[in-house]
Amino acid sequence: MRPSGASILACLLWITGIEAYFGIDYHAKASYFNFQVNGNSLYVFGLNVAANGDIYFHMSGPVIHTWLGIGFGSEMKDALMIIAYPSANGLNTTISTRLGSGHTEPVYTPDFEIINIYNDTYAPNADTVTDRGTGTIISHAMCRNCTTWPTGSLDLHSTEQPMIFALGPSQHFGSDSVEASIPRHSLYGQFTVDMTKATNYTGWYGRVPAPNIPDFIYPPNDTSFASFGTSPSFNVVTMSNPMPTAHALLMCAAFVLIFPMGAVVMQFLRKTLWHGAIQIVGFVAVLAGFGVGINVARQYNKSKNFSSGHQVLGLIILAGLLIQLGLGLLHHAIFVRTKQPTIIGRIHFFLGPSIMLLGLINIGVGFNFAGNSRMNIPYAIVVVAIALIIAGSTGCLVYCRSRRKYKPEPPHPQFGQQPGYSDYEMPRQPTFGEQPPEAYEPPTPYSPIGHFTIDSPYTPLSAYTPVTPKTWKKEDITNWPHWPHAKDDYQ
Repeated sequence: MRPSGASILACLLWITGIEAYFGIDYHAKASYFNFQVNGNSLYVFGLNVAANGDIYFHMSGPVIHTWLGIGFGSEMKDALMIIAYPSANGLNTTISTRLGSGHTEPVYTPDFEIINIYNDTYAPNADTVTDRGTGTIISHAMCRNCTTWPTGSLDLHSTEQPMIFALGPSQHFGSDSVEASIPRHSLYGQFTVDMTKATNYTGWYGRVPAPNIPDFIYPPNDTSFASFGTSPSFNVVTMSNPMPTAHALLMCAAFVLIFPMGAVVMQFLRKTLWHGAIQIVGFVAVLAGFGVGINVARQYNKSKNFSSGHQVLGLIILAGLLIQLGLGLLHHAIFVRTKQPTIIGRIHFFLGPSIMLLGLINIGVGFNFAGNSRMNIPYAIVVVAIALIIAGSTGCLVYCRSRRKYKPEPPHPQFGQQPGYSDYEMPRQPTFGEQPPEAYEPPTPYSPIGHFTIDSPYTPLSAYTPVTPKTWKKEDITNWPHWPHAKDDYQ
């Protein structure tokens, strides 16, 4: 059955009524790209290009992905990009134009003017983040003269103009600055656009693409979009960036665990070889973390110049570790030869804890620099817990050592009752000259063991008379108790 003229007129009036009531312009040419995110959210990019080179665009996507981006070109290098992310209060949208130079964060360029558009009645949430900052990032804007840029241009007559898109990672982020450093994308891909369906070749007229789902019942909203004039997405890659995490883990392992362990081994176990081996392992971990940090720094605009406080302090700490390693080796070489402590050893002893303290502080500064300040709380808890464990273990070790030290037994009680002695002192030996030595009486035949009644001529109590065997008489020795020689020898 052919439609009657009345039906066609009614349809035109219906569309005209929607146009008049909701402000939708179905005559503005536009192409739309639609990508399903997480199964229930949409990333949408629609564009309409005016003949004078102005690009009117709509871009929306889930705020959980931090930021949304579109790039004019087949790769990041030399592409013109438009990035949208929440404002500092999380309720509005910040839009930034940037140029790509490779697989690094694109750099803001002031050569293009972004004009936010709020007056489309079909888009009540234009340039805002819906649901009180928890729903969808929506951007409606015009990019002035954005069809050409220093490293490329859009081919307005191409039916397969290459484009790239990307979404940020799932983390908290917001800024009012168009130059804000954004975290690395967690998803990116490619598609192509039929520019003949998106370009007004005559006149200056342009319009932000309207919702292109006509069979709606309720007034259209700013998320009612279907793909049109674009190819499906391809080369879509979901990725994470493990480098910042690896950098943080290596530095935490070195300064929170390895270096303190090496200090404890040297201070309380006196194991020089173990101390040196453990500290070298920590130094290698720091070198590996430093290399990873350089790789991460080259990916972001805020860290490319190595001028931030975290990076400067990190370089100072690395230099201090190199000096500390040299001092330790030099002191050990001298001590092995001389067996004497050195001033180098004292410097090494005090420089080590200072470097460890700076390292612990710089890790917290690094969390702030990376935009993960919330990690400082669990980090501080871990550091305090390990410090308490080390302090407790050290205290127990010192206490056990003090109990194993030698202590002289208290003297017998009778010593404490003698004048000049205390209950906890050994008897003092008199010095020479304080009292005469006892008389010495060598053993003689006159004083054999067990016979104490016989006087000896050598005793100090009797006069000493030298006697020789020639003057002895036979009768004098008749009653000698024990004489080792025969009596006839002395006749």
